[in-house]
Amino acid sequence: MKEKEKSTKKSVPVFFAADENYMPFLAVTLASVKAKMCKDYLYEIYVLYTGKLCENAKKIKELEEESLHISFVDVSQKTDEITHLMHCRDYYTSAIYYRLFIPEL
Repeated sequence: MKEKEKSTKKSVPVFFAADENYMPFLAVTLASVKAKMCKDYLYEIYVLYTGKLCENAKKIKELEEESLHISFVDVSQKTDEITHLMHCRDYYTSAIYYRLFIPEL
C-alpha cells in the first residue's frame, strides 16, 4: 500500500483474545470481517495470545490484504505479572484476561 493511501484511510483497531482452542473460530470471524469491511478504512486486527503460535495462526495471517492487517501480540510477559490474580474455571481459560491489556496497546 502506498504511504499516502495508508495515511488517508481511517484506522479501525479490532482486538481479539485468543488461545489455541479459539483460533478456528477466529479464522471464521475474520473471514466475515473481510467479506463485509469497507475498503475506505484500514482494519488493524490485533490477536492477543500467549505461548507458541499454532499452524492456524499462519492460516489466519493469510487473510491479510491491503485494508486488513493482522498482528499477533504475545502478552505472556504481562500475564506473568498478574498470574496470581487470574482465577479460571472449567468454562473459561486465562485468555479472557488478555483483554485487560488492550488499553496499553
